[in-house]
Amino acid sequence: MLGFKAQAQYYTDGSTQADGTPLVATKSLTVDTQGPNGASPDGTAGSWYRWNPNAGTTTTATFTAGNDPDGSGLNDSNQATITWNAVWPTAPSGVPTPAEIAALIKDYKITAEEFNSCQPSISTEDSKTDINVKLVKPDVLFIDADSDDVCSTAKANITLYGTPGAIVNFEVTNGNVTVTSVVTNTSATLDSDGKIDIEITPNGTVDVVFVINNVTYTATQPAPLSTKVTFTNSTITNAAGKTVTIKLSAGPVISPIEF
Repeated sequence: MLGFKAQAQYYTDGSTQADGTPLVATKSLTVDTQGPNGASPDGTAGSWYRWNPNAGTTTTATFTAGNDPDGSGLNDSNQATITWNAVWPTAPSGVPTPAEIAALIKDYKITAEEFNSCQPSISTEDSKTDINVKLVKPDVLFIDADSDDVCSTAKANITLYGTPGAIVNFEVTNGNVTVTSVVTNTSATLDSDGKIDIEITPNGTVDVVFVINNVTYTATQPAPLSTKVTFTNSTITNAAGKTVTIKLSAGPVISPIEF
């Protein structure tokens, strides 16, 4: 029996999947196709199969499969079409909850079990295989500025909330970004909680403008692919907050006392 034991596959919510095929709402999976026992697309002669697209995860998926003549049930062939049923969070009115942030990464574990006349109902480690699938949406749900204005001698702080591990690419006008290990002049990496602080110092007498260009997410596929795949998303959920303007307030300047 051929399977994908304990592997993870990453798929981004965009035009291309991690395996290079177009991303659609469904994905076809097949097990038990190699000889001498397996024969594509029929599986092993005398065997039937049971699929579970929600094994040990909180996400939901549905599936359809052919009916194997050797089995007594339905949807028990060695080929199944999985429908992801992913629903992405909408832009919140304030700081997103941990659950809303976590919902940007959907974690599926799909199992397939094989049965035959020698083992008609109970699977063993050798007759069971699984695959972990992560659907990821690179996104920013909310931008939180400490204040709507800042003094010319002070620093403005902007906090981004979005996909954990994603990189947010941005532009800053009339200000200088404080560079750290995870923040550059043009990008910032969201931490494992989906959060990052960006500190900006005004460099003149004009309002500071912060604009998000896109959000990218990179995942490395396990063997046999073993390749890095990056998806870039410029359609931010929080479209209204994609641009933030912080007004610059100058210090007081008093005129001379006149007689």
